[in-house]
Amino acid sequence: MLKEDEKILILEKIKRFFSNNRFNYILFFCTYAKNIGFYFVHFFSKKKLKFFYGIKIILKDIYSSSYYESMYLKFPNKKLINYKSIIVSWGFRENFSKDGIFYDKILNSNSKKIKDNLWFIIYLDKKPPKKFKNNIILLIPYKKKKFNFIFFLKNLFRSILNFKFYSLVFNLQLLSAFNTFAQSSNFFFKKLLKKELKFIFMPYEAQPFQNLFFLSAKKISKKILTIGYIHSPPEAFPVQSIKKYGSPDKIILNGVDQIFCYKKFLGWKKSNILNLPSIRFKQDSKVQNRNNIYLPYTVSNRYEVIRNLEYLYFEKNVDIKNFKIKAHPHKKNSKETIKFIQEIKNIKKININKKQNKKISIFIGASGAVVEFLERGVEAIHISDNPVTDFYSSRLYPNIKVKNIKQNIFGYSLPKKKYLLNLGNRNTSLNGYIKKVI
Repeated sequence: MLKEDEKILILEKIKRFFSNNRFNYILFFCTYAKNIGFYFVHFFSKKKLKFFYGIKIILKDIYSSSYYESMYLKFPNKKLINYKSIIVSWGFRENFSKDGIFYDKILNSNSKKIKDNLWFIIYLDKKPPKKFKNNIILLIPYKKKKFNFIFFLKNLFRSILNFKFYSLVFNLQLLSAFNTFAQSSNFFFKKLLKKELKFIFMPYEAQPFQNLFFLSAKKISKKILTIGYIHSPPEAFPVQSIKKYGSPDKIILNGVDQIFCYKKFLGWKKSNILNLPSIRFKQDSKVQNRNNIYLPYTVSNRYEVIRNLEYLYFEKNVDIKNFKIKAHPHKKNSKETIKFIQEIKNIKKININKKQNKKISIFIGASGAVVEFLERGVEAIHISDNPVTDFYSSRLYPNIKVKNIKQNIFGYSLPKKKYLLNLGNRNTSLNGYIKKVI
């Protein structure tokens, strides 16, 4: 069976779990984070995860759910503004200026540009900024990553009491850290909701907490418009974006191929979709896109990836010796990533005469960055140990052309630009997005 066909079959299997289930907002099947949903995506594919490796992923996900026991809100020193809308996003200490203005790298905007708006920032650094404006609230997920047995038991019993038993797939995800974060963060978010709100906007990844935030807003008032912006480049297997309870009223995409995929395979209607140029990825952005190796958020089999990198280096004249290694920004300090980088550096130590490469970069695992660089005219080579979930298919995105270099190594090209990812220009802005939707 063609890998493209298997992609479609997996999507159909997963969609069955969403059918007629008002609790399906908690289901988070994905390909880039090692969680319970990640395990079941592979469970439904022909290439299943090794038994003990899969069990490890499940237990680790459940274990980490107890981290959120110490979650709290941090308010500004001054009284909050009288806000008419809320933007939900993520932030680090480096995103705050000295005078307390927040700059959102995803939305390419800052906290003073949207009038009468409250920024609800999920804060991802250990130390909060010394100062932030009174149109900003910080949600601190945890003080430190520490297992709390009592909180774990409370979360377990809450899940048992609040939800019926539907299936093993469903009920295991109740215990996922993603669902625990959703329930805990929503407790704080609900306090900020009011009937007078015009809209809630967020860079959307279909995570459980995002769907739950939208559902909570609709309980306050059905007139509150919920908007999700798919900020990442189109993913090879966007299974998490299947439409469900809690999905936004309007979703913003950045290309006609994305619209095709969302309508045909993910259950979205034309009336729910807006096609606008990207505000995150701009035509004039200074991106060092040549001679890089991009590491994913997670990878299942480092050995197989290393073996394929050796093949490109020794057999295909790809001079990775001069390539820079780019870790995923959220995983650059993890032990797994550090070890992976060292293994790649060991290949680079071997001296072999190679020709200088053209404008080329290598992408490993599930990576939407492939599309961004193709749109910028960079030749892309894609390596993975799981082609069904990680590699791009013209069945999902008609404009991408795929060349099989070797098993689990693919090359891509785009006959037409802007179809897969329409890069924005200087005039493309968050304010423009909001005006188009409202």
